[in-house]
Formats: sequence, structure tokens, C-alpha cells
Amino acid sequence: MSVSPPSLARPIPSRVVSTPSTTGWVRPVRWRIAGNARLGRELVRQTWHMLPGLIPFLFWIHPHTDPLSDAFRWISLGVAGTVSLIVFVRIQGVLRPSEGRGGEAVLGYALCVLGTLWMFPEHGELGMTVLAVLAFGDGMATIGGTALRSSQLPWNRQKSWAGTMSFVFFAAPLATLVYWGDARPAVPLATAAACGIAASLAGAAAESLPGQRLNDNIRVGLAAAAAVAVTHHLLVG
Repeated sequence: MSVSPPSLARPIPSRVVSTPSTTGWVRPVRWRIAGNARLGRELVRQTWHMLPGLIPFLFWIHPHTDPLSDAFRWISLGVAGTVSLIVFVRIQGVLRPSEGRGGEAVLGYALCVLGTLWMFPEHGELGMTVLAVLAFGDGMATIGGTALRSSQLPWNRQKSWAGTMSFVFFAAPLATLVYWGDARPAVPLATAAACGIAASLAGAAAESLPGQRLNDNIRVGLAAAAAVAVTHHLLVG
């Protein structure tokens, strides 16, 4: 009677061990699947975050004069309140655990924009520029930081260069366009670009700072408002 070789008679272990031939492709596939799931969640979340950024373009349909009338400011308050409520309800399912119910983020978002509009009623473009920076810059920073791999920021290991560069890359041109289209009287495109870029750089710097005591939307909004107001004062008066 023939006997099987000893090596074939050993029991097969219940735990599968990755070999060099499988290590090269199994782990990257798992990593990509996890990354895609997280990216998909962030895309949904940031879509709602960027939705209010369409408001300045809607106001182009109904041009206004500067200084902003009381009626226009109250209309802006009503629109912002309605949009904020819709966003607050819709983002509940995609909030991060550290964000609670998201009330602080939504409230900070709206107050920074409305506060700028009410403080500078003669220059509505300032508040609209803050809105563009908050909507598109802060939103795309999260998407870029999630989708693109890059080194971390030296001063904040929770943020990456990809996220910060995505912030500026998307916020600067859109903030410029919003400022230029909303300015009354009209200003040169170079002036609008200076104001839009200044607000975007300040917002990106604020977004990259470490610390969670002050919500990102509040930090970004305040920094963008200060930067665009100062730049506007220096160039336009």
C-alpha cells in the first residue's frame, strides 16, 4: 500500500497567511475599497456644504443696488435661514462623530456670511465672497484631502497639503468671480482677483490650524471676512 508524502499529510491550518505574492495586491485593494467608502460619504456631506455657495449666482438673476436695502438684507436672512435648515436636516446621516448634531457648524456658517452682509451693507460683494470661500474652499479641502494622498502639514498632522491646496485652488477663482459679479459699481477683474485670493488664502490658513475648540466654519468665515474687508479697503476704499 502506498503512503502519501509526509508534507501532504499535514493538516491545513485554519488561518490563511498572506504570502509575498498576495501581499502586493490584497492590501492595496482593501485600502482602496475603504478609501472609496469614506470618499463617497464625504462627497455627500460636502455637496450639502457647498450648496449655499450657489446663492450669489442666484442673486445675479435679480440684481441689487448698494448699499443693500433693508428688504434685501431680510430676504438674505430668510434665504440663509431656509437653506441652513435644509442643510442641517440633510447632513444628520453623514456627520462625523466629533461633530455632534452639526448645529454649531451650520450656525457658524450662516452667521459669518450674514454678519459680513449686515456690517458692510454698502458692499454686498464682501459677504458673498465669504460665502464662496466657506462653501467651495472648505468643502473641497475635505474632498481633496480625502481623495488625494500627500504629506501632512508640519503644524497640523490632521491636515494635508492636498486638502489645503484644494481649498485655495477652488476657492480663489470662485471667490474672485463672485466678488467681481456682485460688486456695485463694477471693479476691474484684477481687483476682484486680489480680494478673492486674499480671502481664500486667509480661509485656507485658518482651516489648517490645529485645535477643535472653535468650529472650522467660524474660523474660516472670520478669517475670510477680515481678509476681504482689508483688501477691499486698500484697493477700493
